[in-house]
Amino acid sequence: MFRHIALALILAGLAACSDNAAPPAGPDLSRAGHADGQPSIVVCHQPGHATGLIEVSVAALDAHLAHGDYVARLEVDPTRAAAEDGIHFASITGAVAAARAVRTAHGELQSAACRITIAVAAGTFRGSFDANNDPALERFPLMIDVPDITLRGALRMEMDGQERATGQGLPPGEATTLLPDRPIVFLPNTEALIVVVGHPGGPQGNGAVIEGFAFQSGRTDASSGGMGIIALRVRDLLIRGNRFEPGLSSAADLRATSARLDLNYGFRLGVNCAICLAGPGDYEASGNRLVEGGLGGIYVSAVIQHMDFSLGASPAAPVEPYVLPASATVSAAIVNNDIRNHLRLPIGFAVRVLAVGPGSSQMQQSSRVYLGGNDLTGNTFGLILDAGFPVAGTLRRGDLDVTLHGNTVSGSCQNNLLVAFTRHTGALGTTTNPYLLNSTYRVDLGGDLPWEEAWYSNPAGLGNTLLVGGTTIAPGAHVAYDPIRHCP
Repeated sequence: MFRHIALALILAGLAACSDNAAPPAGPDLSRAGHADGQPSIVVCHQPGHATGLIEVSVAALDAHLAHGDYVARLEVDPTRAAAEDGIHFASITGAVAAARAVRTAHGELQSAACRITIAVAAGTFRGSFDANNDPALERFPLMIDVPDITLRGALRMEMDGQERATGQGLPPGEATTLLPDRPIVFLPNTEALIVVVGHPGGPQGNGAVIEGFAFQSGRTDASSGGMGIIALRVRDLLIRGNRFEPGLSSAADLRATSARLDLNYGFRLGVNCAICLAGPGDYEASGNRLVEGGLGGIYVSAVIQHMDFSLGASPAAPVEPYVLPASATVSAAIVNNDIRNHLRLPIGFAVRVLAVGPGSSQMQQSSRVYLGGNDLTGNTFGLILDAGFPVAGTLRRGDLDVTLHGNTVSGSCQNNLLVAFTRHTGALGTTTNPYLLNSTYRVDLGGDLPWEEAWYSNPAGLGNTLLVGGTTIAPGAHVAYDPIRHCP
């Protein structure tokens, strides 16, 4: 109940998020036989301007295709005898390519008449980032760069009594697993199993839905690398009900994008943010459970410089570099998530909000974040609000507006709250970093945390302003970091 009330409050309070409505997943159309006894096929029916999804028989398909309809449900099952008939496929790669071809043929590059759903059977789908001729391997990354594509696996995420992901599927053990044929890597070029992208002035992966998959890293030791999902320059992305397994550096890294992330589960991810949200854009994250990560849970930044990521064996079009705007704003609603046991030293965090993103200290930035009904338990730090990546000799202007309501922030190894106008490690004294200039942090703790117990660093003379609950906090510092304190 609280989750629904909190979401209503967020949508009322964060007007910027109102454009980020969840893209429809499409009706749960029957796979039963058509009335004439033949298998049915879902098509996008386009009689003039009245478009919609309908089911037709195999016998009627050619007539529908002849007047401009197209197949809108593709099925992937390598065990099916009729695979590769244009409707049924042996690989996800083949189905994604077919969906892209349909969009291109119909000129649906930035918007579409109907959603195309790619339904993938349960099982393990192995793939490669490297050039090879093995037809049994997927071509990673799977790329979505045309609109309104649903990629739906067989995992149906179980929720607990608080409407949060448990990591278990229903029925138990049934999932569609993506597995690389070698360990996925993070550097020098980041690899991701799925990439969703918008090309400037060209095709856009807007409205993509990715749900029901288990993401694996291909790593069998304690190392980590690569990502489950990367998104760049897309709108209305929905990532729902997926499981991100140990060895990935991040579950999802989303940039210059607007998205919802619901009911995802991440366990023992690597030394990076589990869910990384960078603007300009609007985000909602709800019902996710992130446990025992190597660095942190959810990270919010107004912008991040371009990332070099690998397209590996994917035959799709190259991805244009991201050009930083003159200024950037991000809005995020983080509601009803369970984020615990991120215990890295000196920094492990449940949620971190940055004033200045990496590689962008020369531009003005603003982040507006609402946190409601979350459990942030047993991390090195529960919540960090810091400057991020300020660079000497640049503008160093970043404003934060952060509101808390109904959260449980407890059991932090160092402290529940750190607020700093420099980089977090600079405030703790483990590094030396420049401070922001002429920036304002507005923090409403909503009774979740007492300000008297917060650690903060805001020296005088830099033009910065710290407001907590509407009250100006005098410049100064209070930090009691213990570098040898053991985090259990």
